Amino acid sequence: MTIELYKGSTRLCTISSSTSNDGSYSWSVDDCDGGTGDDYRIKVTSTSSSDYDYSGYFTIVAHQCLMSVTSPVSGTTWTEGDSRTITWGTSMSGICGSYVSLELYKMSSRQCTITSSTSEDGSYTWTVDDCGGGEGSDYRIKLTSISTGVSVYSSWFTISIPDPVPGAPSLLYPDNYAQTGYDVPRLDWSDPTYAYRYELMVDNNSSFSSPEVHETNLSVSYYTKPNTRYAEGTYYWKVRARNSSGTWGNWSSTRRFYVDWESTVEIVFDSIHVFSDGDATGNGELFWDFEIGYPNNAWYMLSRRLRDNPLSVASGQTYVINRSYDWEEYNVDGNYISVKFAFREADAIDDEYLGQHHVSYIYDLDSDSWETGSFSKDLASSEASIRVFWTVRRLN
Repeated sequence: MTIELYKGSTRLCTISSSTSNDGSYSWSVDDCDGGTGDDYRIKVTSTSSSDYDYSGYFTIVAHQCLMSVTSPVSGTTWTEGDSRTITWGTSMSGICGSYVSLELYKMSSRQCTITSSTSEDGSYTWTVDDCGGGEGSDYRIKLTSISTGVSVYSSWFTISIPDPVPGAPSLLYPDNYAQTGYDVPRLDWSDPTYAYRYELMVDNNSSFSSPEVHETNLSVSYYTKPNTRYAEGTYYWKVRARNSSGTWGNWSSTRRFYVDWESTVEIVFDSIHVFSDGDATGNGELFWDFEIGYPNNAWYMLSRRLRDNPLSVASGQTYVINRSYDWEEYNVDGNYISVKFAFREADAIDDEYLGQHHVSYIYDLDSDSWETGSFSKDLASSEASIRVFWTVRRLN
Protein backbone atom coordinates (compact mmCIF):
# COMPACT_ATOMS: atom_id res chain seq x y z
CA MET A 1 0.00 0.00 0.00
CA THR A 2 1.12 3.60 -0.69
CA ILE A 3 0.02 6.50 1.51
CA GLU A 4 0.00 10.15 0.31
CA LEU A 5 -0.96 13.52 1.82
CA TYR A 6 -3.28 15.84 -0.07
CA LYS A 7 -4.42 19.38 0.61
CA GLY A 8 -7.65 19.84 -1.25
CA SER A 9 -6.99 18.23 -4.63
CA THR A 10 -3.24 18.91 -4.49
CA ARG A 11 -0.86 16.09 -3.67
CA LEU A 12 1.77 17.40 -1.17
CA CYS A 13 3.99 14.40 -0.44
CA THR A 14 4.24 10.63 -0.05
CA ILE A 15 3.86 9.50 3.51
CA SER A 16 4.92 5.93 2.65
CA SER A 17 5.68 4.43 -0.80
CA SER A 18 5.10 0.88 0.42
CA THR A 19 3.73 -0.51 3.62
CA SER A 20 1.97 -3.77 4.56
CA ASN A 21 -1.75 -3.98 4.03
CA ASP A 22 -2.36 -4.63 7.71
CA GLY A 23 -4.77 -1.80 8.37
CA SER A 24 -2.53 0.75 10.17
CA TYR A 25 0.54 2.98 9.81
CA SER A 26 2.28 5.19 12.38
CA TRP A 27 3.06 8.69 11.06
CA SER A 28 4.86 11.69 12.49
CA VAL A 29 2.55 14.41 11.31
CA ASP A 30 4.12 16.74 8.75
CA ASP A 31 2.24 19.38 6.75
CA CYS A 32 4.79 18.98 3.91
CA ASP A 33 4.86 22.79 3.66
CA GLY A 34 1.13 23.04 3.19
CA GLY A 35 0.73 25.22 6.26
CA THR A 36 -2.12 25.26 8.67
CA GLY A 37 -5.46 24.20 7.13
CA ASP A 38 -8.63 22.15 7.55
CA ASP A 39 -8.66 20.69 4.00
CA TYR A 40 -6.10 17.94 4.43
CA ARG A 41 -6.86 14.30 3.53
CA ILE A 42 -4.91 11.10 3.04
CA LYS A 43 -4.98 8.88 -0.08
CA VAL A 44 -4.37 5.14 0.31
CA THR A 45 -3.58 3.16 -2.90
CA SER A 46 -3.13 -0.59 -3.43
CA THR A 47 0.20 -1.41 -5.04
CA SER A 48 -1.25 -4.56 -6.64
CA SER A 49 -4.24 -2.87 -8.29
CA SER A 50 -5.48 0.61 -9.08
CA ASP A 51 -7.88 0.70 -6.16
CA TYR A 52 -7.57 3.74 -3.84
CA ASP A 53 -9.57 5.72 -1.37
CA TYR A 54 -9.38 9.09 0.47
CA SER A 55 -9.84 9.80 4.09
CA GLY A 56 -12.19 12.46 5.31
CA TYR A 57 -10.93 16.04 5.55
CA PHE A 58 -8.99 16.92 8.71
CA THR A 59 -6.97 19.83 10.09
CA ILE A 60 -3.17 20.14 10.42
CA VAL A 61 -1.78 22.90 12.58
CA ALA A 62 1.70 23.75 11.38
CA HIS A 63 4.59 23.84 13.91
CA GLN A 64 5.34 27.37 15.19
CA CYS A 65 8.72 28.76 16.14
CA LEU A 66 8.35 29.50 19.86
CA MET A 67 11.34 30.96 21.71
CA SER A 68 12.04 32.36 25.18
CA VAL A 69 15.12 34.08 26.66
CA THR A 70 15.99 32.41 29.97
CA SER A 71 18.96 34.60 30.94
CA PRO A 72 19.26 37.39 31.94
CA VAL A 73 16.37 37.01 34.35
CA SER A 74 14.29 39.81 35.78
CA GLY A 75 15.96 41.98 38.41
CA THR A 76 19.52 40.76 37.87
CA THR A 77 22.47 43.12 37.48
CA TRP A 78 25.20 42.59 34.91
CA THR A 79 28.32 44.73 35.19
CA GLU A 80 29.91 46.24 32.12
CA GLY A 81 33.07 44.37 31.18
CA ASP A 82 32.01 41.10 32.82
CA SER A 83 31.64 37.92 30.75
CA ARG A 84 28.01 36.71 30.87
CA THR A 85 26.06 33.96 29.08
CA ILE A 86 22.79 34.77 27.33
CA THR A 87 20.59 31.65 27.20
CA TRP A 88 17.32 30.79 25.45
CA GLY A 89 15.06 27.88 24.56
CA THR A 90 12.84 26.91 21.57
CA SER A 91 9.68 24.82 21.22
CA MET A 92 11.41 22.17 19.08
CA SER A 93 14.97 21.70 17.92
CA GLY A 94 15.44 23.13 14.45
CA ILE A 95 11.95 24.55 14.19
CA CYS A 96 13.29 28.10 14.42
CA GLY A 97 16.12 27.56 11.97
CA SER A 98 19.82 27.20 12.49
CA TYR A 99 20.80 30.77 13.36
CA VAL A 100 19.60 33.63 15.54
CA SER A 101 20.59 37.25 16.12
CA LEU A 102 20.86 39.11 19.45
CA GLU A 103 20.34 42.83 20.02
CA LEU A 104 20.49 45.10 23.09
CA TYR A 105 17.57 47.41 23.83
CA LYS A 106 17.17 50.16 26.44
CA MET A 107 13.44 50.61 26.89
CA SER A 108 12.18 50.63 23.29
CA SER A 109 15.40 52.01 21.82
CA ARG A 110 17.79 49.63 20.09
CA GLN A 111 21.30 50.25 21.39
CA CYS A 112 23.41 47.86 19.33
CA THR A 113 23.70 44.40 17.78
CA ILE A 114 25.28 41.93 20.16
CA THR A 115 25.69 39.42 17.33
CA SER A 116 24.17 39.44 13.85
CA SER A 117 24.30 35.63 13.56
CA THR A 118 25.08 32.82 15.97
CA SER A 119 24.12 29.17 16.05
CA GLU A 120 20.70 28.39 17.45
CA ASP A 121 22.23 26.26 20.19
CA GLY A 122 20.69 27.99 23.21
CA SER A 123 23.57 30.11 24.51
CA TYR A 124 25.91 32.95 23.63
CA THR A 125 28.78 34.37 25.73
CA TRP A 126 28.78 38.17 25.82
CA THR A 127 31.20 40.72 27.24
CA VAL A 128 28.65 43.07 28.78
CA ASP A 129 28.53 46.47 27.09
CA ASP A 130 25.96 49.22 27.65
CA CYS A 131 26.60 50.40 24.06
CA GLY A 132 26.48 54.00 25.26
CA GLY A 133 23.18 53.68 27.11
CA GLY A 134 24.68 54.32 30.54
CA GLU A 135 23.85 52.63 33.80
CA GLY A 136 20.21 51.62 34.16
CA SER A 137 17.64 48.97 35.06
CA ASP A 138 15.68 49.23 31.79
CA TYR A 139 17.71 46.96 29.51
CA ARG A 140 16.52 43.86 27.67
CA ILE A 141 17.82 41.58 24.92
CA LYS A 142 15.96 40.82 21.69
CA LEU A 143 16.34 37.29 20.24
CA THR A 144 15.38 36.80 16.58
CA SER A 145 15.17 33.65 14.44
CA ILE A 146 16.92 34.57 11.18
CA SER A 147 14.99 32.06 9.04
CA THR A 148 11.48 32.68 10.43
CA GLY A 149 11.75 36.27 11.63
CA VAL A 150 10.16 35.32 14.95
CA SER A 151 11.58 37.42 17.81
CA VAL A 152 11.19 37.64 21.60
CA TYR A 153 12.60 39.84 24.37
CA SER A 154 14.29 38.94 27.61
CA SER A 155 13.11 40.20 30.99
CA TRP A 156 14.24 43.64 32.15
CA PHE A 157 17.67 43.66 33.75
CA THR A 158 20.25 46.16 35.01
CA ILE A 159 23.59 47.08 33.49
CA SER A 160 25.92 48.71 36.04
CA ILE A 161 28.99 50.75 35.18
CA PRO A 162 31.91 50.05 37.56
CA ASP A 163 33.99 52.82 39.06
CA PRO A 164 37.30 53.43 37.32
CA VAL A 165 40.30 51.62 38.77
CA PRO A 166 41.88 53.80 41.48
CA GLY A 167 45.44 55.00 41.05
CA ALA A 168 48.34 53.99 43.25
CA PRO A 169 48.23 55.59 46.72
CA SER A 170 50.98 57.98 47.80
CA LEU A 171 52.73 56.99 51.02
CA LEU A 172 52.62 59.86 53.50
CA TYR A 173 54.03 58.77 56.85
CA PRO A 174 56.50 57.77 58.06
CA ASP A 175 58.97 59.34 55.67
CA ASN A 176 61.10 57.01 53.60
CA TYR A 177 64.10 55.77 55.59
CA ALA A 178 62.59 57.28 58.74
CA GLN A 179 63.76 56.01 62.11
CA THR A 180 60.88 55.65 64.52
CA GLY A 181 61.42 55.95 68.22
CA TYR A 182 58.47 53.79 69.09
CA ASP A 183 57.50 50.22 68.28
CA VAL A 184 54.11 50.57 66.56
CA PRO A 185 54.33 53.49 64.11
CA ARG A 186 51.15 54.60 62.39
CA LEU A 187 51.30 54.17 58.61
CA ASP A 188 49.45 56.79 56.54
CA TRP A 189 48.78 57.05 52.81
CA SER A 190 46.66 59.13 50.43
CA ASP A 191 43.08 58.39 49.32
CA PRO A 192 43.01 57.92 45.53
CA THR A 193 39.74 58.72 43.78
CA TYR A 194 37.41 55.69 43.59
CA ALA A 195 39.36 53.85 46.32
CA TYR A 196 36.97 51.60 48.25
CA ARG A 197 39.29 49.23 50.13
CA TYR A 198 43.04 48.95 50.65
CA GLU A 199 45.61 46.16 50.78
CA LEU A 200 48.66 46.77 52.97
CA MET A 201 51.84 44.75 53.22
CA VAL A 202 54.65 45.27 55.75
CA ASP A 203 57.67 43.00 55.73
CA ASN A 204 61.24 42.95 56.97
CA ASN A 205 62.41 42.08 53.46
CA SER A 206 61.73 43.95 50.23
CA SER A 207 60.31 40.88 48.44
CA PHE A 208 57.30 40.78 50.81
CA SER A 209 57.59 36.98 50.80
CA SER A 210 56.55 36.57 54.45
CA PRO A 211 54.89 39.81 55.53
CA GLU A 212 54.66 40.86 59.14
CA VAL A 213 51.40 42.59 58.24
CA HIS A 214 49.07 41.70 55.34
CA GLU A 215 45.69 43.43 55.44
CA THR A 216 43.40 43.04 52.40
CA ASN A 217 40.21 44.85 53.43
CA LEU A 218 41.15 48.11 55.12
CA SER A 219 38.45 50.76 54.86
CA VAL A 220 40.64 53.67 56.03
CA SER A 221 43.90 55.05 54.69
CA TYR A 222 45.98 54.47 57.79
CA TYR A 223 47.04 51.53 59.93
CA THR A 224 48.54 50.91 63.35
CA LYS A 225 49.56 47.39 64.24
CA PRO A 226 47.30 46.23 67.10
CA ASN A 227 48.37 44.52 70.32
CA THR A 228 51.89 43.55 69.28
CA ARG A 229 54.87 45.69 68.39
CA TYR A 230 57.46 45.39 65.66
CA ALA A 231 60.83 43.98 66.52
CA GLU A 232 63.71 46.38 66.08
CA GLY A 233 65.00 46.51 62.52
CA THR A 234 64.20 47.62 58.97
CA TYR A 235 60.70 47.28 57.49
CA TYR A 236 59.32 47.77 53.98
CA TRP A 237 55.72 48.69 53.23
CA LYS A 238 53.41 49.31 50.29
CA VAL A 239 49.69 49.82 49.65
CA ARG A 240 47.23 49.44 46.80
CA ALA A 241 43.53 50.33 46.43
CA ARG A 242 40.54 48.70 44.77
CA ASN A 243 37.24 50.09 43.56
CA SER A 244 33.77 49.04 44.71
CA SER A 245 33.65 46.37 42.00
CA GLY A 246 36.74 44.62 43.39
CA THR A 247 39.27 45.67 40.72
CA TRP A 248 42.69 46.41 42.22
CA GLY A 249 44.86 49.30 41.10
CA ASN A 250 48.64 49.43 41.04
CA TRP A 251 50.81 49.15 44.12
CA SER A 252 52.30 52.27 45.60
CA SER A 253 56.03 52.76 45.67
CA THR A 254 57.80 50.88 48.46
CA ARG A 255 59.06 52.73 51.49
CA ARG A 256 61.16 51.58 54.39
CA PHE A 257 61.34 52.60 58.02
CA TYR A 258 63.55 51.64 60.93
CA VAL A 259 62.23 50.66 64.34
CA ASP A 260 64.41 51.71 67.26
CA TRP A 261 62.76 51.44 70.62
CA GLU A 262 64.90 54.22 72.08
CA SER A 263 63.50 57.69 71.52
CA THR A 264 64.74 61.00 72.84
CA VAL A 265 62.11 63.04 74.61
CA GLU A 266 62.36 66.67 75.70
CA ILE A 267 60.34 67.95 78.65
CA VAL A 268 60.05 71.54 79.86
CA PHE A 269 58.23 72.74 82.96
CA ASP A 270 56.79 76.17 82.37
CA SER A 271 55.76 77.07 85.93
CA ILE A 272 55.13 75.58 89.32
CA HIS A 273 52.56 77.12 91.70
CA VAL A 274 52.64 76.29 95.40
CA PHE A 275 49.98 77.89 97.59
CA SER A 276 48.39 77.40 100.96
CA ASP A 277 44.94 76.03 101.56
CA GLY A 278 43.53 77.25 104.86
CA ASP A 279 45.45 78.40 107.89
CA ALA A 280 48.04 75.67 108.00
CA THR A 281 51.57 76.27 106.90
CA GLY A 282 54.18 73.95 105.55
CA ASN A 283 57.82 73.91 104.68
CA GLY A 284 59.48 71.48 102.37
CA GLU A 285 60.93 70.62 99.01
CA LEU A 286 59.15 69.92 95.73
CA PHE A 287 60.64 67.36 93.35
CA TRP A 288 59.53 64.91 90.69
CA ASP A 289 60.58 61.72 89.00
CA PHE A 290 59.91 60.28 85.54
CA GLU A 291 58.85 56.71 84.90
CA ILE A 292 58.58 54.53 81.83
CA GLY A 293 55.72 52.03 81.52
CA TYR A 294 55.97 48.71 79.66
CA PRO A 295 53.18 46.54 78.19
CA ASN A 296 53.40 44.19 81.18
CA ASN A 297 53.00 47.15 83.55
CA ALA A 298 56.55 46.87 84.84
CA TRP A 299 58.14 50.21 85.70
CA TYR A 300 61.54 51.70 85.22
CA MET A 301 62.45 54.85 87.12
CA LEU A 302 64.49 57.37 85.22
CA SER A 303 67.54 58.32 87.20
CA ARG A 304 67.14 62.04 86.68
CA ARG A 305 65.46 63.89 89.57
CA LEU A 306 64.67 67.60 89.46
CA ARG A 307 64.35 69.55 92.70
CA ASP A 308 63.53 73.09 93.69
CA ASN A 309 65.10 74.83 96.62
CA PRO A 310 63.29 74.47 99.95
CA LEU A 311 59.92 76.20 100.00
CA SER A 312 58.03 77.91 102.79
CA VAL A 313 54.26 77.81 102.40
CA ALA A 314 52.56 80.44 104.55
CA SER A 315 48.89 80.85 105.36
CA GLY A 316 46.88 82.58 102.65
CA GLN A 317 49.90 83.14 100.42
CA THR A 318 50.71 81.85 96.93
CA TYR A 319 54.16 81.21 95.61
CA VAL A 320 54.81 81.06 91.88
CA ILE A 321 58.08 79.44 90.96
CA ASN A 322 58.73 80.15 87.31
CA ARG A 323 60.98 77.59 85.77
CA SER A 324 61.91 77.41 82.12
CA TYR A 325 64.33 74.57 82.34
CA ASP A 326 66.52 73.73 79.42
CA TRP A 327 65.13 70.80 77.48
CA GLU A 328 65.86 67.71 79.50
CA GLU A 329 66.60 64.77 77.23
CA TYR A 330 65.62 61.21 78.07
CA ASN A 331 65.99 58.00 76.09
CA VAL A 332 62.71 56.14 76.17
CA ASP A 333 62.38 52.36 75.86
CA GLY A 334 58.79 51.56 76.72
CA ASN A 335 55.18 52.38 75.96
CA TYR A 336 54.74 55.67 77.77
CA ILE A 337 56.36 58.18 80.11
CA SER A 338 54.64 59.45 83.20
CA VAL A 339 55.65 62.03 85.76
CA LYS A 340 55.54 61.50 89.53
CA PHE A 341 55.44 64.59 91.73
CA ALA A 342 56.40 64.64 95.40
CA PHE A 343 56.42 67.19 98.18
CA ARG A 344 58.63 66.60 101.22
CA GLU A 345 57.85 68.57 104.30
CA ALA A 346 60.78 69.92 106.21
CA ASP A 347 60.19 67.57 109.12
CA ALA A 348 59.16 64.56 107.06
CA ILE A 349 61.33 61.49 106.77
CA ASP A 350 59.70 59.98 103.67
CA ASP A 351 58.56 61.62 100.46
CA GLU A 352 54.85 62.31 100.31
CA TYR A 353 54.04 61.22 96.76
CA LEU A 354 51.09 62.89 95.18
CA GLY A 355 49.75 59.78 93.46
CA GLN A 356 50.21 56.08 93.13
CA HIS A 357 52.56 55.03 90.31
CA HIS A 358 51.99 57.78 87.78
CA VAL A 359 50.26 61.06 88.27
CA SER A 360 49.72 61.85 84.62
CA TYR A 361 50.87 60.63 81.22
CA ILE A 362 52.90 63.11 79.32
CA TYR A 363 53.87 60.91 76.37
CA ASP A 364 52.16 57.79 74.95
CA LEU A 365 54.35 55.98 72.44
CA ASP A 366 51.60 53.65 71.20
CA SER A 367 49.45 56.48 69.91
CA ASP A 368 52.23 59.06 69.56
CA SER A 369 50.15 61.22 71.89
CA TRP A 370 51.74 64.30 73.41
CA GLU A 371 50.00 65.84 76.36
CA THR A 372 50.59 69.49 77.08
CA GLY A 373 48.85 70.65 80.20
CA SER A 374 48.85 70.79 83.93
CA PHE A 375 48.32 68.79 87.07
CA SER A 376 47.14 69.82 90.52
CA LYS A 377 47.13 67.96 93.81
CA ASP A 378 46.20 68.72 97.41
CA LEU A 379 48.78 67.91 100.05
CA ALA A 380 46.74 66.60 102.93
CA SER A 381 49.41 66.69 105.59
CA SER A 382 50.30 70.33 105.03
CA GLU A 383 46.97 71.48 103.62
CA ALA A 384 48.88 73.06 100.79
CA SER A 385 48.51 72.47 97.06
CA ILE A 386 50.70 72.51 94.00
CA ARG A 387 50.02 72.98 90.31
CA VAL A 388 52.59 72.08 87.69
CA PHE A 389 52.45 73.14 84.00
CA TRP A 390 54.55 71.46 81.32
CA THR A 391 55.07 71.02 77.60
CA VAL A 392 56.76 68.10 75.81
CA ARG A 393 57.94 67.06 72.37
CA ARG A 394 59.76 64.13 70.76
CA LEU A 395 63.12 64.60 69.09
CA ASN A 396 63.08 61.49 66.84
